[in-house]
Amino acid sequence: MFLPAAARLVLAVAESIVTSHRNGYVTYMYTDSIMVSSKHVKEIQEFFKKLNPYKNNVQIFKIEKSDDGKLLDNVLFYGISSKRYVLFEYGNTKNKFEIHKFTSHGLAHLLDADKEKWWCDILAIHYHPENKQEILDKYENKYAVSKMNITTPIVLNRFFNLRPFNKILVGAGCNTDENGNVIIPTLPYLDAKNRECIQYMQFTNYTTGKKFSDSADTVPYWKPLSKTLDDYADHKETKSGDDVGLLPRLRMKIDRNQIKYVGKEVANFDTANVLGISEISDNVVVYDNLNEKILQIRPKDSYKFGISRSNLISLQKKIRENGVMRLHKKTVEKIIAGYVMTRGGDFT
Repeated sequence: MFLPAAARLVLAVAESIVTSHRNGYVTYMYTDSIMVSSKHVKEIQEFFKKLNPYKNNVQIFKIEKSDDGKLLDNVLFYGISSKRYVLFEYGNTKNKFEIHKFTSHGLAHLLDADKEKWWCDILAIHYHPENKQEILDKYENKYAVSKMNITTPIVLNRFFNLRPFNKILVGAGCNTDENGNVIIPTLPYLDAKNRECIQYMQFTNYTTGKKFSDSADTVPYWKPLSKTLDDYADHKETKSGDDVGLLPRLRMKIDRNQIKYVGKEVANFDTANVLGISEISDNVVVYDNLNEKILQIRPKDSYKFGISRSNLISLQKKIRENGVMRLHKKTVEKIIAGYVMTRGGDFT
């Protein structure tokens, strides 16, 4: 708790130093790094010099270097969202970018996608939007496919000829069934050459196990890389306001009856990237007046929330007597999970 809190405090101080200047700006900040206007770098380093616990003149804020050792203290920054950015230089030559550093967040799981070339195309679309369709057309006959291992008995039972931890190919869901559920095409792993015609092959829906025959009808269920690239470049930043330029940072809101979290956290990033995660309204979660929710639970339904009847009655009594009370994290998690399971949808 103390380490991330201290890191955030240091970043907030650095942000304040830069933004105190009329021409100072922050382009990006995340966990242990901050990207600021180049003319204010030395000022930040000097400010924190007295707090430096290291010897040999090691800076608390070190200037980022590229893989070939170039100091990235005066390069261009293009950011789509948190963890999705590229540092580069751009000359006068059309669509010639020198990429110094880029993130693969949201890209690393994709097969048959050159990540650096991917970023060059995103930059090309940004600088020359009139060429967007021409650039996307290069990816039209390639599909968003990822590699996963079979780690659950349910998935294993859908592939009679495979064993536990065998590799499978998973396509990005882009179509739905009659119930509105996303169809995620899955089939045994194939090498690069054999997956060139993957869109015509028989596949199994990852979520239901239903088989889809090998015909032209299977094509709409595979998401083209062109669409994936377009969606990636248009991804909304949930932790900042506005869409273009220097974005104001959103703050977490806390009061007596409400906690509103900005953004979202995912426990299993690999699974989330490959299979997708369900979007929630405005990409925020609101736990609104939890005490009132607890009072609404009937004692006979306590087992649905993983709480004994006696503990629930005792908890409700304390709330009535003392009003708002602090609850253990595990208790909060049980109540939220119980509401989602018994009533469906998000807990609000």
